Amino acid sequence: MKKNFVLLEKASKDKDFKMTATLTKNLKKLRKMYELPDVMCVLQHYLPDLFMRLMLPTKETEPPTGTSLEDFLHCTVARANEIMV
Repeated sequence: MKKNFVLLEKASKDKDFKMTATLTKNLKKLRKMYELPDVMCVLQHYLPDLFMRLMLPTKETEPPTGTSLEDFLHCTVARANEIMV
């Protein structure tokens, strides 16, 4: 038991552990801010490969009639590709 405690104590000081905790906290905030269909819309635009591989049953949010996906997300496909590189 003491050995496990020492390992946990060491991990709490580890830079990677702290970074993971921060990312987890930020993802929880995002989950509260956005609905799944909105996330699917963003995935479709920024990460189309991942979007296709996930094949989630949830339909993505559709942009309003007469508005392209680029205008709806305020980001062109070229800029999305640049960001994701």
